[in-house]
Amino acid sequence: MSMYLNYPYSFDTPIGYTKNPLPKRSYFNHYVHEDKRRESPPPPVTGLTLDKLPREIRVRIANELSQLDSFNLLRTCRSLYSSTLPRLYQNIIIDQNYSQFNKEYNYHQFEKVDLELSLFSCSYINSPYNFKKFLKNYITLYKSFTLQLLQHRYVEFPSIKSFSCIDLPDELNIYDHGLNELLIEFVQVQPHLKELIWLGTGFEYKYLEYLPNCKSLVNLSLNLKYSSYITEKRQTALAAYNMPYPLKIQFPNLTNLEIQNFNSLFMLREILVNVLFSIENIGDQLTKIKLSRSDNHLNDSLLLYPYDSLIGPSLPFKSHELNTFDSIFANPKVRFNRLTSLVLHDFLIEPDEADLFMKCVNLENLTTLELSSVTEYQQSFDGVDLKTSFLLRIVSKLTNLKHLRIDYRESIVDSVPKFLRLLPQSSKLQSLDLTIRYNRSKLRTFRHETTLYEEYAQSILLNDRDWTLEKLSIDIKEENLYCGDINISLPLPPMFYDCLSRCKNLKSLRFSPSSAEIHNEILEMVQSLSKLEFLDVFGTKAGGAPHMGLEMVHPSIYDEWFKVQHVAMLYCKSNKNLKYIRVNKCVFEHLRNDISPRDGIDRWFNQKVKLGFE
Repeated sequence: MSMYLNYPYSFDTPIGYTKNPLPKRSYFNHYVHEDKRRESPPPPVTGLTLDKLPREIRVRIANELSQLDSFNLLRTCRSLYSSTLPRLYQNIIIDQNYSQFNKEYNYHQFEKVDLELSLFSCSYINSPYNFKKFLKNYITLYKSFTLQLLQHRYVEFPSIKSFSCIDLPDELNIYDHGLNELLIEFVQVQPHLKELIWLGTGFEYKYLEYLPNCKSLVNLSLNLKYSSYITEKRQTALAAYNMPYPLKIQFPNLTNLEIQNFNSLFMLREILVNVLFSIENIGDQLTKIKLSRSDNHLNDSLLLYPYDSLIGPSLPFKSHELNTFDSIFANPKVRFNRLTSLVLHDFLIEPDEADLFMKCVNLENLTTLELSSVTEYQQSFDGVDLKTSFLLRIVSKLTNLKHLRIDYRESIVDSVPKFLRLLPQSSKLQSLDLTIRYNRSKLRTFRHETTLYEEYAQSILLNDRDWTLEKLSIDIKEENLYCGDINISLPLPPMFYDCLSRCKNLKSLRFSPSSAEIHNEILEMVQSLSKLEFLDVFGTKAGGAPHMGLEMVHPSIYDEWFKVQHVAMLYCKSNKNLKYIRVNKCVFEHLRNDISPRDGIDRWFNQKVKLGFE
């Protein structure tokens, strides 16, 4: 009998639900040993105080402090005010889910300067009131410092170098005319901005035209959802400001580019032509491209065509959805030689487009490749003489691949297992985010669905990946024509558990467990992963038998955590090295022999267990 049957918990027995109370917690007795010896006198007070230190040291001290502590420090005296103020403004992050009590969101961040990392602490804003107040205060501050410079007075300007809008507060009205003008005025006072990240809604493309110094921008990430770019006439967009619409907005030092929610390839092509391909030598400086037709983080897709329409004599697709790489690589003469990361989400591609792809991208330099919600289509009359898949045409060039996320839809065939098998020996995968797409058309190639799963399970371990993999996520989705859903999540077949238990260096694992009848095998697999720190289990079987959470003493926001805490405790009992575990949407932190429910850290946890959330 397995050792796990001796646990006071089981997958189908919630804690405190069927008269099964929490076990008595054991606490350590802490004894305070008083030092009977006479304490040494304090060191004598000297004339050196904090405000008398060199400015470089005071700036470094400010960067070591939290946002609140640095704010209190600058209120002490003039010298500390001038050395601490830049720390508060240098790196701004807008995130409505941020809480200062969540230690996972560290205010310490780093930037690379001359191949060395320097401390680059950040400030968070999480409410609509603080966001508007920040915009107004910084505009006033900028004008004040500019006036002092005109008076030939030396001041240390509090420049914003990085501005990241991760999640805009819901209470903000993005259509408010006053807020719109305030944002335009704020953009106009950013002469030193290096990084502009706006992943929330409400960004207008026209804001880019007001940047005073396009040469300073290095990283540009935009979510164009609800943006008026191209959906309105260009002259109308800026009619209120009596400005001609510039054809090109050049960022000559751009190295990272991300565009989300561009809706159509026509829109994407015009943006890339105006912003990207107008830069001379862009192919020798761009290192990261991330393009998402829909919300990548939500795993949405606008191209929900049924699998039986992907191969046939006539295809149902629209013109603005086809010729993906003709739009992305609008200038085929430009070759991206230094590209290390390429992310494509929600696209339709055809096998012959691989030629243009390999011509325009130096695939041997890629270390990160993400193809999520990518659908391959072919025009065929009988569905027999199919072309070689896009994946199999590019696989031999991926010699330095380290991080792979693949969610690839096909009909009749499935090229992903063979793609994983044919990856060059030199590509040592450290992260693999795999989505297995099953539909009944693939039974024409595979005898049974278990045959398909066996192909996947075997291909994961090839090329020493059982030793190189540190992050692994496996998700199985069934495409069902009868209910019209292409994202029905299925539990992981038992044949994968032996495969997972052989990946000894895994630090994070994400999967959908099978039924509770084989929970011993699941726990033994988790126990065998001695380096595992992050575990994410999801699906209908993840939380044990469903129940209503009755007999809760204090109903609260943690009701959902209460229903699955017994499952989290089971996994933590089987593997003492686990630090965090998520059961469906409920995150727990493992503290010694106890678990603690955690709320508001989903974005941080997603970065640990999946690719595409960095």
